[in-house]
Amino acid sequence: MSDNSAINTEKINSSLASERLEAARFFSQYATKSDLPMLRAALAREKVTWISNALRRSIFRLTPENDNQDNAVESPKKREAAEDLPDQILAEAIETTTKQVLHEIEPLVGALRLAAEAEIENFEESRTFLKLERISMFMGALSRLREAAGSPKLKEFHLDGVISDCIQEVNESLSISLSPNLQPKVSDAGKRPCIAFGDPELLSFAIQNGIRNAVEATIATELEKKPDVLVTWGETEKDFWVSVVDHGVGFSGNTLKAFEMGKTSKRDHLGMGLTISKRAMDSIGGTISLTPRERGVRFEISWPKRL
Repeated sequence: MSDNSAINTEKINSSLASERLEAARFFSQYATKSDLPMLRAALAREKVTWISNALRRSIFRLTPENDNQDNAVESPKKREAAEDLPDQILAEAIETTTKQVLHEIEPLVGALRLAAEAEIENFEESRTFLKLERISMFMGALSRLREAAGSPKLKEFHLDGVISDCIQEVNESLSISLSPNLQPKVSDAGKRPCIAFGDPELLSFAIQNGIRNAVEATIATELEKKPDVLVTWGETEKDFWVSVVDHGVGFSGNTLKAFEMGKTSKRDHLGMGLTISKRAMDSIGGTISLTPRERGVRFEISWPKRL
């Protein structure tokens, strides 16, 4: 443990937010009272909300009575951080739990598939094959949920390049099952180059899901010529943002419930895409929204320029 403590003491002073977050999470579980001066010094200079909250948990665990007195009058920033804390604890729980579940289930499903292939004639045409494929889809979604709930790997990147890759990925995945005349065009417009700050992999979860949902909603219309899906992006003084607008079949019901796990009206869908997208945006301190339009939906994400 002493070796880990020394490594994380060094990381808590890193210029990389991802390393500081990793160290803060370590100390939230394993800090001792001798670490208090170091933790308080780290908290005093920390600007990232997630890391600050992990450091506060460490300090509170060691000195709950004193911290309750010290925080009797909280600043608005501390109150805001405290309100975010349950979501962050949930994210850590999701990351840990799904990792353990996948570790236990994956070898069982693999063994089941091998046995079924050997024992069932024309296995790929059987109902067992379809059920196993469904389980594999669910396990893949759990894996993506775990990744989306993980510690963000923050860096500068080309947002326009990430969006181009997301469009290409969705187009290629859908082209396998669709004829070209049924697949709507995905147009894009935004600043080039657009240098953003965040976690490009987590953002890709959300952007791809937004584009995929928009394309599928457009395909579901009865229009012979499918209207374009439009992806735009940009920045404000404080945030980066990405928007996906479609003229598809639209959305009915409570948009907030769309982000709950298992909520979907689509056949053969698990209803986890928006859940994963929201968790990814939560991980980088961002927001995600669905706004019904007269025809279609606007999907939008935004995240702060410096986390």
